[in-house]
Amino acid sequence: MSQNGSPSYQDAVKAREQEIEGHISHGHSVAGWTGAGLGLLGTLIASVAMVFAYVPGFWIGIVVMLAGLPAGYLLGKAGKGQKQHPDQHGKPTPVR
Repeated sequence: MSQNGSPSYQDAVKAREQEIEGHISHGHSVAGWTGAGLGLLGTLIASVAMVFAYVPGFWIGIVVMLAGLPAGYLLGKAGKGQKQHPDQHGKPTPVR
């Protein structure tokens, strides 16, 4: 506490660090970024192919887009996904 009774800057920083420690990162992992990245890349490929009326390119984009699902899942199973917080196992993430 500071001399006037309000919390000091250091107290506020410590309180924020404790709050962040318990926070769960929502998908910020290799598995999450890979799945989302492949989905976006596939959407881009399919969209450009549609503009140029290139049907095989459209289907290539769809395949790349759908490849993001198993890629993200398998990377998560391989340990590259979000780590589960011990207090959150099997419980929904609280909404703030």
